[in-house]
Amino acid sequence: MRSSTIAAWRLPANRWLDLSVAASSVVVASIVFLPVGHEVFATTGLDLTGTLIVGVLAILPLTGIELLKAAFRRRPSRLRQRGNPV
Repeated sequence: MRSSTIAAWRLPANRWLDLSVAASSVVVASIVFLPVGHEVFATTGLDLTGTLIVGVLAILPLTGIELLKAAFRRRPSRLRQRGNPV
């Protein structure tokens, strides 16, 4: 989590972070889906259902954190309730 209050898509781009996520995704997908990965790492391939389950479960933490941040941004702060400017 890069920010505890700002939505991830509103932050400045971090090209190194984007590149590292893309590279690690390619490596993991290669291990899971290519036959050479099965031999080297003793894995088996995923069918469509398994792939969808993994995809949904991988996105859940991001979705949950972003929803929590949105809820906290909408919640009035205690300073505003007391009449103090923020």
